[in-house]
Amino acid sequence: MIKRDSFWKAWFIIFTLFFSLSSVTAKKKTQLIKSDKTVIEVPEDWKVTYKNNKLFLYSIYSTDYAVMTDLVKEELKKKMTFDEFFNYSVKNIKKSLPSYKLIEKKDNYQIFSTKTMGVEVINLQAYFLREKTAYILALSASKKDFKSNKEQMLKVVRSFKFTDKKGEK
Repeated sequence: MIKRDSFWKAWFIIFTLFFSLSSVTAKKKTQLIKSDKTVIEVPEDWKVTYKNNKLFLYSIYSTDYAVMTDLVKEELKKKMTFDEFFNYSVKNIKKSLPSYKLIEKKDNYQIFSTKTMGVEVINLQAYFLREKTAYILALSASKKDFKSNKEQMLKVVRSFKFTDKKGEK
């Protein structure tokens, strides 16, 4: 009886160690994407393309919709606070996407919904302001996919850094 109990205890310990180690090694690898004095960290399997000096990232998950990401640099006429830029941005979004509906506003990002070709899309736009330049990191997913990808999207937003020494303003 003692040998049998020892066997099962040993098996349980080995089983637990195996799955503990495999979960540690299963951590998703990332890649650093550098673009115009900025860097963001995204999952290694995200595809990267550039078009007209604009960075596009996308990831195909096991669903029908790709999480689309782009980083846009916009030169402003004057230096703006976050709230000023937020209002300016919403005004411009509403011009091109009249179905805009604000869901959440945080310190440096907003989450909003729009309808595109009959599909409800949830957008997360983060704003990074420096002097008279705005960097807009936009991530989009279908409503169905947004909830499961939101944390990954926020990790990408939190990874945004300027690569020079000026710092964020």
